Amino acid sequence: MNARRLHHALVILAATAASATAQEGALLAAPTPNGTALRWAWPIGPRPLGYFVERREGDGPWLRLTAGPVTRVRDRAAARARLGADYDRYEGLLFPDGPIAEIADPETSRSLSLLAADLSPAVATLLGLRYDDATATAGVAYAYRLVALNGDGERIVATSTPVVAGRYVPPPGPGSLRAAQEPAAVALRWMPDARFSGYHVLRSRGDRDRQPLSETPVVVFIEAAGPATESSPTFFRDTTVTPGDSLTYWVVGVDAFGRSSQPSAPAGLTIRDVTAPAPPPTLETEIAGDTVVLRWPPSPDPDLATYQAWRAPNRDGPFERVGAPVPSTHRLVRDLGRPAGTVVWYRVTAQDRSGLESEPSSPVPVEVPDLMAPLAPDSLVGLPDTGRIVLRWRPVAAADLRGYRIYRASDPAHASGLLTAELVESPTFTDAIPRGADHPYYYRVTAVDSAFNESEPSPVLAIAPPDVTPPSAPRIAAVTPGEDLLVVRWLPNPERDVVAYRLRYRARGDAVWIERPDSLGPTDHLDSLRGIAPRRRYEIALVAVDDAGNRSEPSPAVTAEAYHRQPPRSAELRRARAGPAAAAVTLEWGDLGPGVARVEVLRRVPGGEAVRLGIVAAAARTFLDRPVPGGSTLEYGIRVLDAYGNAAEPRAWKRVTVTAGTP
Repeated sequence: MNARRLHHALVILAATAASATAQEGALLAAPTPNGTALRWAWPIGPRPLGYFVERREGDGPWLRLTAGPVTRVRDRAAARARLGADYDRYEGLLFPDGPIAEIADPETSRSLSLLAADLSPAVATLLGLRYDDATATAGVAYAYRLVALNGDGERIVATSTPVVAGRYVPPPGPGSLRAAQEPAAVALRWMPDARFSGYHVLRSRGDRDRQPLSETPVVVFIEAAGPATESSPTFFRDTTVTPGDSLTYWVVGVDAFGRSSQPSAPAGLTIRDVTAPAPPPTLETEIAGDTVVLRWPPSPDPDLATYQAWRAPNRDGPFERVGAPVPSTHRLVRDLGRPAGTVVWYRVTAQDRSGLESEPSSPVPVEVPDLMAPLAPDSLVGLPDTGRIVLRWRPVAAADLRGYRIYRASDPAHASGLLTAELVESPTFTDAIPRGADHPYYYRVTAVDSAFNESEPSPVLAIAPPDVTPPSAPRIAAVTPGEDLLVVRWLPNPERDVVAYRLRYRARGDAVWIERPDSLGPTDHLDSLRGIAPRRRYEIALVAVDDAGNRSEPSPAVTAEAYHRQPPRSAELRRARAGPAAAAVTLEWGDLGPGVARVEVLRRVPGGEAVRLGIVAAAARTFLDRPVPGGSTLEYGIRVLDAYGNAAEPRAWKRVTVTAGTP
């Protein structure tokens, strides 16, 4: 995968990613075979010039490990030397096109970088987000802290929990691995584990050694509620399978430090032949007296066994067999005794040696010729309307009737022209005419049977077009704003033939009017516009429609805007608990209900003023308050706001007592 393809894929994935290292102020430390490794994340907003890493043993002094600050590598040659064959995959992320690419979209750039750092330790080092302490003594516990270098000096931003160097034991692999066969692939699903940033998929065929299938770790951005089942999401598809393969799969978890877990329990299966043969590409028919002869070209499938012919009285069936199956070397079937004038639909299927049957070929209609024409239609009448004339006539009583043809002339002395390229099935037809037509039209109708025998024409019907004068433009009396709606009132039109009003509107500045799909009756002089955006200016106009379908000019537009003052429903925390190190408080809440755009997290000393800790999106369900001073009692609440700034104060406050400890 080249850098641009990876960049595009990570943009999609990062939209829902919740990287464990993406929290501001977090420093993670973990043992490695050569010592310890540290991981951190850039803060949201301006980034430091670099970081210093310090270490101490027990209660001893802090020792600075880095002579200079840890910074992002900007040299392409150095990055290529570090990544080797993986350089092309990450080049677009490490060196964005254009000098302001990261400034134009900093949040996406940050999310992509943190995700790539989780998937590749080398990328994390090149981005300046990882430090490997090779001087740590195995078996000794160390604490680390991160010092940010800014334009105004140094600042301690995070301290790790103690970690024992060189004591990493690979954990068990992901659980509940399932492999299921699909028509052209094997679908793999397993139980996602929060310890892992990604997963490698391994496979063996027969008794061969297992080999990796995934070029880069597979990233999973959902949380499973339990063991994987057939209805769980598919995390990986193996499309390189063929029938008869005996396959075994394993999954290995990879954490944010690039360390691999033990392989999961294996999941195996044998690929069955589930691909049915292709149907015959075409079906040719021939009529010989009362016999229908069917022929078709061979199917390309090498394991073809037989063909089966089918017939039905119509295209949608039900189909019945025509004789017994014929061998694959025979591609001809004769269906004897078909009555004249009866339409029969034929199709053919193919079956392979595994018993799998193909989809049917495209159905083909066949009819033994009928040379007797039906009777001419009679009782032809017409109803003129604005821009159209509706014709009706008595149905022709013919068992094999296929439809009708309509002819029209503008002068009784002229020949009639065919109006309908396709046959009209019902005894009615609507002819669209010019709205300003001022002369009669002359119509004739013929009947056509299933053999396309055409009857004599009906008697000529002469009919004149209707009035085409539209009503006058209506007048809007008032537009009254309401909560998320506008109430429109108007004066009745003076014309007696007005049968409906159509309300239309558009936002100020838009070029296109939106017309309400439902018509209002002639006695309706009030309507409400709902579902429009509050606090936005709208233009409202009205159109009158008469009983001939003539539409008036729109009324003069009236401008108004709806308001929205109803705050969302207040919310309360479900849980607030202090962490085991007494340096953080975790807040959790449930579904906030409709209309919430963002959440303000509040903290106060009992009886004191509330302080806003931060603002999160409505989709968030947790918040981490750290560091928190030990030995204090605090109260937490959440204030919810909608998109218009209407706020609902906390429904209740959760009190937490933080024990004394190391902040």
